[in-house]
Amino acid sequence: MEPSAPPAALPKLSELSLHQLGFVNGHFKEPHDLRGAPLLFTELNNYCSDLDVNLLHLRRTITKRAVSWISRSFATKASLRRINHNLENLCLCTSQCGIGPRRIQKILGEELPRLVKELRRIENIRKYVGEFESNYSLLIDYEF
Repeated sequence: MEPSAPPAALPKLSELSLHQLGFVNGHFKEPHDLRGAPLLFTELNNYCSDLDVNLLHLRRTITKRAVSWISRSFATKASLRRINHNLENLCLCTSQCGIGPRRIQKILGEELPRLVKELRRIENIRKYVGEFESNYSLLIDYEF
């Protein structure tokens, strides 16, 4: 017959946080409260499992959002390069052929507002990701 494993040692009272002490004192006020320990253990295990599932879901969500943000960032970078190229071409056209009012009107009336809209959208995404990261870190820091 194999010897059984020694029971897990309980932490010293001085090692427990105030929150942990409050939890233990709240659930085990009297000696007969120990009978409810298996049920409490099951509830805590279920709660931890739910938190693990939520954490995994949050990790997947933040990964998807980050990839989406990066791809949009690349699209914006390409748009900025295109606008820069168009502005350089505009400078060449105006210096060689005189002022091109239609081209300037198109840039100011169409391309520039599109760029502003895209930059605002990127800024909103950055704010969202920042808020998401702060909420994510709060969830990770959450302690029983």
